[in-house]
Amino acid sequence: MNPAEQEQPPQKQIIRTLTKVTAIRDITPHLRCFTFQDEIFKTAVDMEPGVNLKIFIPQKDQEPIRRTYTIRNLNIETGELEIEFLLHGDNGPGSAWAMHAKIGDELGIGMKPGRGFNPADWYLLAGDETAIPAIAAILEALPENTRGFAFLEADSSADIFTIHTRSAVRIQWLTRKGIPAAASTLLFDAVKATQFPAPGFETRLLWAAAEANAVKNIRSYAKDELQLDKTELKATVYWTAGVSES
Repeated sequence: MNPAEQEQPPQKQIIRTLTKVTAIRDITPHLRCFTFQDEIFKTAVDMEPGVNLKIFIPQKDQEPIRRTYTIRNLNIETGELEIEFLLHGDNGPGSAWAMHAKIGDELGIGMKPGRGFNPADWYLLAGDETAIPAIAAILEALPENTRGFAFLEADSSADIFTIHTRSAVRIQWLTRKGIPAAASTLLFDAVKATQFPAPGFETRLLWAAAEANAVKNIRSYAKDELQLDKTELKATVYWTAGVSES
């Protein structure tokens, strides 16, 4: 058999589709879940909840606006995809679309296989409102023997809701109570106050996603003080105060 005839590894499937809203439900006053149904989603066998995807918001006589969101739930049997949108008025294209979208409205979706989180024995999950869909998806997927903490920052008690998990990860909500999101240190303070397991006895992962300054502080602390290596840390900037995603 010549090299050209040898079996090649399967290519990662990239899904691109223009799909329609089939259901809408409000989780909190500021978090809205949209369900989309499409036959192509039944082929998305390598997509995991918690993985980022791209949405393409249709614009009249213009190119669609692209934004990054999270796979909240994906049912390959029914071909249903759920995405949760943070509602903060019309001052952002994603929120503006979600504020006004109705069943039957169209949205472009682009996604490729990926892993939302790395396996570990102990987790510290930390995120603000923009990361809550991803953290909720991770918590629901964790096995029973997983331990750790999940810190979720929100504006007020009205934004708190129940997240189900089989794991032993303890979930704690942190409310800003009027403090501007970009000025909050709640997540960083919670991370610093958490006692991490000693290295070598069990695998650890610090997963953080929030505003740029919060992520920068958490990342620096994890590297400089906790001495976490790159396999133990995933810190992602989800937004930057005063800057729109390009």
